[in-house]
Amino acid sequence: EGGGGASDISEDDVRRAVETLRPLGGSYGIVRVGRKEYIRSVPRELSGDQAAAVEAAQVLGYVSVSMLRDNLGWERARCRTVIDDLVAEGMLWVDQQTGGEWEYWSPSFMVDTESSVAEGE
Repeated sequence: EGGGGASDISEDDVRRAVETLRPLGGSYGIVRVGRKEYIRSVPRELSGDQAAAVEAAQVLGYVSVSMLRDNLGWERARCRTVIDDLVAEGMLWVDQQTGGEWEYWSPSFMVDTESSVAEGE
């Protein structure tokens, strides 16, 4: 009650907040990748390969080198480069505890999952 929690913030609030940053220069903006929108805070666009990997991560929540190789037909080195770039950008998080091949999770998938669990309570 009146706590001003995160649930009180709408997508429109976020859009307006990002828009107010425009006079600061840089490249603040909202970009769409697949079905999700992200706030861009660095002057860098995603390459086609990076966008494809992020879209794949939106489906299951994560990607792996073999998943990209098998589904997109890429060479292992290409998969590794794309994943490494996305990890460096903070767009994928590493899960080394899989007991097998490492998985690279989309932070937005984890937030969506937590929201769904909280709403179900």
